Amino acid sequence: MSRLVIIGNGFDLWHGLPTNYLDFYKYHKNSLDQLDMFFIGVDGKAIPWSDFENNLSSFDWESFFHNYNEIDFEDDTFKPSMLYGLEDELAEEADILVESIRDLFCEWISSIVVADCASQITFNDSDRFLNFNYTSTLQLVYRISDDRVFHIHGREGYYEDLVFGHGAEIVNEPEIDEEGNSLRTPFSDSQGAAKTPLHALKKPVDVIIHNHVSYFASLVDVTEILVIGHSLNDIDLPYFKKVSECAPTAKWTIVCYQESEFERVRLQLSLCNVSKQELILLPSRGFEAKFTSI
Repeated sequence: MSRLVIIGNGFDLWHGLPTNYLDFYKYHKNSLDQLDMFFIGVDGKAIPWSDFENNLSSFDWESFFHNYNEIDFEDDTFKPSMLYGLEDELAEEADILVESIRDLFCEWISSIVVADCASQITFNDSDRFLNFNYTSTLQLVYRISDDRVFHIHGREGYYEDLVFGHGAEIVNEPEIDEEGNSLRTPFSDSQGAAKTPLHALKKPVDVIIHNHVSYFASLVDVTEILVIGHSLNDIDLPYFKKVSECAPTAKWTIVCYQESEFERVRLQLSLCNVSKQELILLPSRGFEAKFTSI
C-alpha cells in the first residue's frame, strides 16, 4: 500500500506561518498599492492583493497602454518611427512590471521563517508528498527527506524556479474579420506588448504537468491520497485531475477546515472523477491517531 499526501497552503497556516496572501499584501503594501492602477475589477475598483493570484488576471492592459501612449497622428511632429519607439517602451515597461511583481513575491517567501514551528501530525515513513507550498516545513519540521517531497511550484531558496500566477483564460483578438479583412491598426504591435504581463503572469499548469509526466506516472501504485490544506481551487484543479488519472483506484481523504467547504470540494472531486472519497473536518485533537496509519 502506498500513500500520497498532498500539501496546500492551509498546512502552513495550521502551523502558524504567515503564508496567507493577506500577509503578502501587508509585507509589501506600499509597493503593491502603486500597481493598483493597472489591476482593475469589473466594477472599476482595484482588486484586493489579498487574493493575489486571481488578482493577476485583472491586469488592465488598456490602462497600461494609454499610460505610455502619447502619440498624436495629427501633430506636426509625428513620425512613423514613434510607433516602434512606443512598442519598445511598452515591452520594456511590461518586463519591468512582471519582474517587480516576481521580486516582491520571492522576497516575501524568503522572509517566512519555518524553524520555530512545532509538528502537528506524525506521517508514515513510506509517505510521499506532493507539495504546493514554497516553504520547507516538511523537511525542517518533520525531517522528511527531499527525495520524498515534490515541490510542484518550486521551493524557497530556488527563486528562479518559483511558479505562481492566475488561471484565467486569455482570449486573443482576431487579426482578420469574417470577410478576410485585416483588423490590425498602427497600434496593434504596441497593444500586443502591453498585454505581455497578462500572459507572463498566467500559471503554466499544462506545461508543468507535461514537464513532469514521469512523476505523475510514478503514482500508479498509490492506494490512498490524503489532502491537507489545499482548497482544490480551479487554478490547480488540473493537477488533481492528473493525479486521479494516474492513480484511478486510490481512496481520497480531504481535510477541510469548515463544513461549509464540503459541497464545493465534492464538486471539484467529481470533476476529477474521484469516486472513493471521505471529507473530514480538521479536529482539534486526534488528527495524528487517525492518519498515522493507512
